[in-house]
Amino acid sequence: MKNLLTILTLLISTFVFSQAYTGAQDNKFQVGANIQDGATGLNLSYDYGIGENISLGIVGTYALGIDNDIDADFGDR
Repeated sequence: MKNLLTILTLLISTFVFSQAYTGAQDNKFQVGANIQDGATGLNLSYDYGIGENISLGIVGTYALGIDNDIDADFGDR
């Protein structure tokens, strides 16, 4: 069990990436996936630095592959 936990920790840590924030006028754009039961999704986010420790951003998510059991129009996604 201890070996399994060590191997999983090493594998998971390879997927972790940090981002350095440089302050004002710094731009960050991210694309991600949301994988869950019932639907998968696409996540997009954008951040713009307006000060040394302050940024403004916007985040959007769109659900794809929704199960037929769920009634979801375009506006509900």
